[in-house]
Amino acid sequence: VFPPACELELKRRGLRPSRDPHVPDLLVFPPGCDLHDHAMVQDGRLILQGKSSCFPAAALDPQPGWTALDCCAAPGNKTTHLAARVGREGSVLAFDADKRRLRRLRENCSNAGAMERAAPIVNAECGDFLALDPKDAKFARVRCVLLDPSCSGSGTAATRGDYLIAAARGEAVDVEAISLPGEDVGELDKKEKARGSEGSGSGVKTKKEKMASRDTAPPHVAAARARVASLARFQTEALRKALSFPFAERVSYSTCSVYPAENECVVAAVLPEAKRLGFQLERALPAWPRRGLRGHGLSDAEADALVRADQFEDDCEGFFVALFSRPTPPGAEKAAAAAAAAEAKKREDLEAARAKKRADADGGGGVRPVYRAGTKKRKKGAAGPLFR
Repeated sequence: VFPPACELELKRRGLRPSRDPHVPDLLVFPPGCDLHDHAMVQDGRLILQGKSSCFPAAALDPQPGWTALDCCAAPGNKTTHLAARVGREGSVLAFDADKRRLRRLRENCSNAGAMERAAPIVNAECGDFLALDPKDAKFARVRCVLLDPSCSGSGTAATRGDYLIAAARGEAVDVEAISLPGEDVGELDKKEKARGSEGSGSGVKTKKEKMASRDTAPPHVAAARARVASLARFQTEALRKALSFPFAERVSYSTCSVYPAENECVVAAVLPEAKRLGFQLERALPAWPRRGLRGHGLSDAEADALVRADQFEDDCEGFFVALFSRPTPPGAEKAAAAAAAAEAKKREDLEAARAKKRADADGGGGVRPVYRAGTKKRKKGAAGPLFR
């Protein structure tokens, strides 16, 4: 959480940010305010981040002292947001499969003070989140999970170079062009009839007619469809994994995509299993006005629990957030206590090994260092041990 002292320092420098009404620990600066070289950004006290990118951690709402899991963490802005929420008494386990991106995450977290060697809040590991074992003892204290997996990035089309170049070439792909996975022409036709569609005679194409035009779609549209379908399969698998951590109480799923295939459809695909595990969709960020899209396998109440941000109407990047929650699972407190005791024992053993190593280096414990013989002098300092 942003300290009041830092806010006062900004005001002394002539900057008067306001608190965001939807994300309490987000400061809003006036348009045209360039902070990239500001001292508080350079030393990590301020982190530059778009508003909608702050939604996942804000919706997840981890409490001070909690252990949070960040599944696809790099480059780390959401990781540092989680670290600020759980504080020094809590911890964030961050995973990413890309070594280069994980290096950037460590740099960002270190700059923000979340990876101090003496007492790190963030523990970052290079690894495939899908390969983790949720029943591993090191995850016994995880109470919340943030999943922000790879996506099409279509919610950032107004600012991303690849989307802008495609638009300039006339190769932009709109939301309607991306078909919904798992829905055949017959199913789509039934939905159209249920909505009272008048069919093609109304001058508006039905979904059946749109699906029939798939074979004549331009190559860039076909490629976009294939990519989104592949991403949706990965996202669904990742969300199922995130929901499988046995003692997690809250799980957030987010993308910077506008396509229902990556958002509402993914939620609908995992919802039966989530309910079996005791989860329900909780209304995320209740004060935010724009909610999920109706249909796509969800009831109106379920769609209303979801959050969407529109890049053209909401003054922020396009974003989607779903929040799953459940009561504290049975045995969670006992498992967390056992994990804490095991971690304490591990720290004690490590400190004992370090103390023994220091004692051996000083000649204690019956071990005497043997020094180099001969008359040749070292360039600097006293002679060092050859072996112990």
